[in-house]
Amino acid sequence: MKNKKTTLLMLIMGSMIEYYDFVIYLYFAKAIGKSLIPVDNATANLLITFSIFASTAIFRPLGGIIFGYIGDKFSRKLSFTNSILIMSLSTLSIAFIPNAEHIGVLATILLITLRLVQSFSVGGEIPAGIIMAYEMSNDKQKALNTNIVIAGTNIGIVVASIISSLLIESSENAWRIPFIIGGCIGLISYAIRKKISESNIFIPNQQHQKFNNPIKILFTGYKL
Repeated sequence: MKNKKTTLLMLIMGSMIEYYDFVIYLYFAKAIGKSLIPVDNATANLLITFSIFASTAIFRPLGGIIFGYIGDKFSRKLSFTNSILIMSLSTLSIAFIPNAEHIGVLATILLITLRLVQSFSVGGEIPAGIIMAYEMSNDKQKALNTNIVIAGTNIGIVVASIISSLLIESSENAWRIPFIIGGCIGLISYAIRKKISESNIFIPNQQHQKFNNPIKILFTGYKL
């Protein structure tokens, strides 16, 4: 029971951190753009900052596909654990990108790259979390526990909003602090996830013998 409760808590933390990272970027977009994008015009700078945020989201479906493949073929735990690790490291790394005044456009390139990695890992986090919550629960708790994982996203929005409201009027580099907090929480979650048991439904030997690529099935078996 204790392991199940710990697993569920880690699943909630994963979805919480995902939307926490999502919201702090939006709150601090102006400060991030000023620090990392060497464009003097304030309006153009802000538009570029939001464009980076929007465009990197294209990697989320790719993350879902790849982490879903790993989870189905190799290990639910492997997918569930590494998605949070990659997400946490990319979030933490954004906090330490040098300002554009020191390294020029390279700061923007690093921001785009890390946002792509972040979005990629986020694409695998919630789907992996929902599957783990479903498979570890008894029939009466499946719907409740999977919905609790989704509810974690709202917790992330609330936490990000509180932290942002406390720091938004601080120094121009205060935007880095929420990214450090999010990255550290994620790494703690990763350390705990490594100790969690594999899904009791997932049977590696059977998966390896009978695995069919779900992407192939989708496009070959469900044609319009």
